[in-house]
Amino acid sequence: MIDSYGFLKLTIDSLSEQIVVMDSTGLIRFVNQAWVDFGLENGCMTPVGWDGVNYLRVCEAAAATGDGFGVSALHGIRRLMADGCGTFTLEYPCHGPNVFRWFMMTVKHFKHLDENFYLVTHRDITKRKQAEEAVSQLARLDGLTNIPNRRAFNDFLDSEWSRSIRQGQPLSLALIDIDHFKLVNDTYGHQRGDECLERVAEVLRAHRKRPSDFFARYGGEEFVYVFGGSTSEDVHLVVQQLLSGIRELALPNVKSPVGRFVTASAGLATLYPKAGWKPNALIEAADALLYEAKSLGRNQLAWRAANHPHAETPPKANLPIDARP
Repeated sequence: MIDSYGFLKLTIDSLSEQIVVMDSTGLIRFVNQAWVDFGLENGCMTPVGWDGVNYLRVCEAAAATGDGFGVSALHGIRRLMADGCGTFTLEYPCHGPNVFRWFMMTVKHFKHLDENFYLVTHRDITKRKQAEEAVSQLARLDGLTNIPNRRAFNDFLDSEWSRSIRQGQPLSLALIDIDHFKLVNDTYGHQRGDECLERVAEVLRAHRKRPSDFFARYGGEEFVYVFGGSTSEDVHLVVQQLLSGIRELALPNVKSPVGRFVTASAGLATLYPKAGWKPNALIEAADALLYEAKSLGRNQLAWRAANHPHAETPPKANLPIDARP
């Protein structure tokens, strides 16, 4: 066996993982070349190198900015130090302006000459994360129409609902249902029915006005459109244009009592979400309006003005509504 500090350091410096060793106070006692190179390439090298830098203070500074991963790293390392043994791991993003990067931090305790040390490694897991993201995106797309599916919609609505609560903004949702879609399948076959759904999805995609707007296949012949930071008064014309775009496809549905071509009905509702309310309240309100549009003869939009921004409870879905074709 080769017993040489120089040989050992060259070996560690040849590793692609970024390595740092700190003592029980968080003071950095060793870094490898990959750690130095990453710091130089990303503008985080200190003026005097890494001598005298306290790793825990770096984590504290990140946590103080509200960085959730900085908080997790700080708490995990402190817990490991308190236990005096074991390993702590954390996956975290480290994106640049034009680069997508993920790393896995591993912190492991060891002793040398009765002194506690902690080996910290940062391994690039970007390729794995990219593969996971690709699989996740496939799982969130509807296989037929290639637009987001119900699962993606649920995730988006939960996130947008929380954001609306924090910012005190309105949130609008439209449920869109193809009128007498069963007659399309019965008259022309399921392949033509699938083509109809694909074409309607194209209309939704074409009428997306803002990057923050979201649409998805809700299920069967139903679609959903979410408008963040907007009221029904702001976006009802957009939904009207969607319905017009579906009519303009001129897809045949000769047995429909509404007309010779495929049409759709929609219900559009708005809420100012509050803490303690559930996103289902908005879906139920839009569904009630969709039912109203159908009861008025289909091929139209029913919408309701937003609830008062300071309302204490969400409106009931069965309250009287304004239907505006």
